[in-house]
Amino acid sequence: MPYIPYRTRVRLRKLAVALVIIVVLLLLTAIGFVIYLQRFLVYSADGVRLEFSPSTERSAVREKLEPLPDAQVVVDTSPMEDTSAMTRLEGIYVTTDMLDETDAILEAVQSAEGQVAVLLDVKSIYGNFCYSTAIPGAETSSSVDVTAVDQLIADLNANGRVYLIARLPAFRDSAYALANQSCGLPLDNGALWMDSDSCYWLDPANQQVLSYLQSILSELAGLGFEEVVLSDFTFPSSQNIAYDGDRVAAVLDAAQRLSSNQTESSPALSMATTDPALAAYADRVYLTSSDGSQVQDLVDTFSDVYDTLHDRVVFLTDSRDTRFSDYGVLRPAVTADDEE
Repeated sequence: MPYIPYRTRVRLRKLAVALVIIVVLLLLTAIGFVIYLQRFLVYSADGVRLEFSPSTERSAVREKLEPLPDAQVVVDTSPMEDTSAMTRLEGIYVTTDMLDETDAILEAVQSAEGQVAVLLDVKSIYGNFCYSTAIPGAETSSSVDVTAVDQLIADLNANGRVYLIARLPAFRDSAYALANQSCGLPLDNGALWMDSDSCYWLDPANQQVLSYLQSILSELAGLGFEEVVLSDFTFPSSQNIAYDGDRVAAVLDAAQRLSSNQTESSPALSMATTDPALAAYADRVYLTSSDGSQVQDLVDTFSDVYDTLHDRVVFLTDSRDTRFSDYGVLRPAVTADDEE
């Protein structure tokens, strides 16, 4: 083997190290470039192509789905533009107590003229689902004939005149809080806070909670529900709850996030609320009242939120007072007389 001077060997080592560094940098650059190009790959029936100018539609969807930073809550109470061709609703509502009267519900639908809106309670305040849910870990109700409710949903979907609406409590959910205690609202001692109905509540600021709600919305859309009404979308006022954050901001931020994640295939997202700040993120608001003298004051609450009110405000009432008739009205599918 020929003798190589020491200085030459040192230079060769340095050159080898430099070459290795250059190769590594080139490799990392190539990997980064491939990752960068992923966003421009478009898959179609003709194969895969690079598209460096995203379409307006895809850009709009990406902009719509981008959430605000965690600490930022924007409340816009200017009137919402009527871009979704919503109409005033008329029809019936079905509480969990009425769900065993499927024949009476279908009869009420058949007796209605024209298009009829049907609101179903699909989950109890204790977190039990009234239909056969596929959500992992979810529990179905033992007090409701779930199979009969599944058939009711199918029958309502088969009726071409029905606009199907689901209603469920958002943050009032004992079953999910017990199964995921880090998602619940705690006391100082770490135990879960309980309301007067012996229900546990969920933390609106918890991302897992919002993902859970989003999965329910997606499942309901797949079952044919065109609109979902979230009740109990609030933070309990009890001072016994150990919570350091801004309670109002947490609720509004949760509403903003759920609203921003809605797509064209999502059901309309509505709220059972009298809060105009929360209504700014809802397609409609649902109010429960039997007092006709309250109608004007309740409706005026949302005059700065919606351009039109007759199609955005829905009353759940058993009253026949004509002061309700200018707005959406849903009446009970089963009354005390029906049960007799």
